[in-house]
Amino acid sequence: QTLNRAIVAFIDEVISRRGTPESQQGAGLRGAVMNLSLGVHPPPDAEEQGLPEEISSLQTILAAAQCLDIVTVAAAGNDSAEAESPYPAQIPASWSSTIGVAASNEHGELACFSNEGEILAPGGDGGPDAGDCEPMFHRCTGDCPYALISLSLASPTGYRYWTGTSFSTPLVSGLAAAVVDGGGGWLPPEEVRTRLVDGGR
Repeated sequence: QTLNRAIVAFIDEVISRRGTPESQQGAGLRGAVMNLSLGVHPPPDAEEQGLPEEISSLQTILAAAQCLDIVTVAAAGNDSAEAESPYPAQIPASWSSTIGVAASNEHGELACFSNEGEILAPGGDGGPDAGDCEPMFHRCTGDCPYALISLSLASPTGYRYWTGTSFSTPLVSGLAAAVVDGGGGWLPPEEVRTRLVDGGR
């Protein structure tokens, strides 16, 4: 419920600061991108019982955001380390209202731990040996193939190594913001998705 309230507050703020496509001369907010470096597993009985209210309300809120041309980007999850094939993306990355982001390794392939996603972005990887799929950021120094560098309040430098789709997702969110900006701020989310997926390498 805390997440739902925060997203609704964000949507309200976007609406309050937005002009219309015809009045773009003003300094108001135009496009908006929401980064969700989080996910939940679908309940095992969701197909028969439906989603719990907290999750179905999130689905409704993100669908509303999409209708308001707010792009939502979400992490696919890191559950696939021991799996024979990657698991599907977690909620909300698996929903059509979001762009689901999987982690890629230094070779541009799906990281060994990553769930499936629509688009890959750097997220670190497991160790160099097959079957050694666990986060390796603790082995990192300098330019490290197993992790990304991101902000950290707990680090004396303000940065540390991280691994996972939660750190891949902001890279795609930033790129989505650049696409929205390049389109004058009024590109619908489906057009942003198409440009990212078709134009990505």
